[in-house]
Amino acid sequence: MDGEKGGTAVGTGAALALLLGRVEVCSGKRELVPRTRASMIERINCNLGVATSDSLVNPIFQMTSNYKYQFPFSWISVATALSCSSFLCAETQVFTDREAWMEAVANLGGIYSEDFNEIQTGNFLSDTATQVGDLTFELFDTSGGIRPGTGASAIDGTEFFQVRLDGNPVQSARMSFPFPVVAWGMDYRHAGDQTHVTFADISLKPIGKHNTSGFIGFVGLAPFEDVLFSDPFISFCDFSMDNLVFVEAPPVFDKIVPVEEEGVLSEVQITFGNLRTDASYQLMRTTELESDFTVVDSGSPSESSDVFTDTNPPAERAFYRLQVVPKG
Repeated sequence: MDGEKGGTAVGTGAALALLLGRVEVCSGKRELVPRTRASMIERINCNLGVATSDSLVNPIFQMTSNYKYQFPFSWISVATALSCSSFLCAETQVFTDREAWMEAVANLGGIYSEDFNEIQTGNFLSDTATQVGDLTFELFDTSGGIRPGTGASAIDGTEFFQVRLDGNPVQSARMSFPFPVVAWGMDYRHAGDQTHVTFADISLKPIGKHNTSGFIGFVGLAPFEDVLFSDPFISFCDFSMDNLVFVEAPPVFDKIVPVEEEGVLSEVQITFGNLRTDASYQLMRTTELESDFTVVDSGSPSESSDVFTDTNPPAERAFYRLQVVPKG
């Protein structure tokens, strides 16, 4: 990973395709398209060379060999038109099957989990922030904490988080993630009323039916950092959560700069924002969407924006993706 280098940088009207989930720019307008691989491949041939990807969030960028070709608008205008990325435009998807949720987020990168098994059991103080691993919990006028894997509220026989929720008087709890996320899921159990969650564009979403248990997961969200658990009904709810999973919000595309040496494309520099200084990233490339991606650059940024470089780009075209490297 390094900064911009010398050479002729073609940044205006470059024939580049920015593939962002379900958002497509063709003929200078944005439209939503079905998020399937078939439609993605078909729409790569649209007249402006900008297409879609079946990746919900993680951007893919296409660089074609005719990168000097002048479109009737600048690359900056393309980037602006695509500033509404897939996780901001797409509706939230709800999953009740963990395997289906995992498949949906498999290409997003940065998947983290918390099973509460290494957390000391005990009660949390009400109206006080409590650190639980990388998470933070706040209980509002209620009781809760980490429980041993026994009793009617247990989920899989191991430690879990439990809290009492109520609508009258109002008793709720907030869970905060260590960084912005775009997807999350959990195993749950509740006795009494239904548990409701509020986050991002979701308001008072009920989880399952009364006195039920199972898995629930969400994908396709604007980045957010916390979830509110509540019960709007007048009777109380005993809520348990275990095996939490969440996906870090991806980097934000800024610009892409092809660099020439003696009239030949020598490298491609891609700038990303929304980077974490405590994380490592990989710039990955493939020449065919059906093929695996190969790492071409990596590094840990010292600021929230940085440049990743492919020093040996293919002669005809390439697809690029930046992924966070999970810790551990």
